[in-house]
Amino acid sequence: MTIAKEVVYALHQRLKELAVDATPDKIAYLAKALESIAGQSTVLDIVQMTDEKLKELLNAATNHLQSLDTSKANNLKAISDSEKESLKKINDQELKSLSLLDTRKDANIAAINSTADLGTIKNTLKTINDLPNGSSIMKEVKNRNMIEPGSLPFLFGVLNRYNRPAAKGDDKMM
Repeated sequence: MTIAKEVVYALHQRLKELAVDATPDKIAYLAKALESIAGQSTVLDIVQMTDEKLKELLNAATNHLQSLDTSKANNLKAISDSEKESLKKINDQELKSLSLLDTRKDANIAAINSTADLGTIKNTLKTINDLPNGSSIMKEVKNRNMIEPGSLPFLFGVLNRYNRPAAKGDDKMM
């Protein structure tokens, strides 16, 4: 029971008790108390209003719970669908990757198996480049050096000064 119903019920019981031998002052007192609680409304209005409010609250709560259940079901379905789609994409990508790896593996195995052909190519090149004894062709090819032999002391001196922090512009050797 709500508080308003309890108050109305208590006042109703008191009115029944007093109705038999009540003085007009006591009935007026109870009527005034009831009027102050309910304003200009009647007792039936108060009871009916509380019942209507309770029904409205109950209906609103029920509707809200139903919308939450519907939203939950929709969200769970969306998550499930997304999960299935993601797993399918992952499986497809895995199959593509495995296929690519198999292709590369087969190509590498074929390359390894063709190394025997490289040995024959090497022997063929040796026979082509085989120089007869006494040939002067190698004497005609001049040796080329990246750094001329006389320039090494100069280069090491420059590099040594460059790596010393105290030697910026100084010609003094420490």
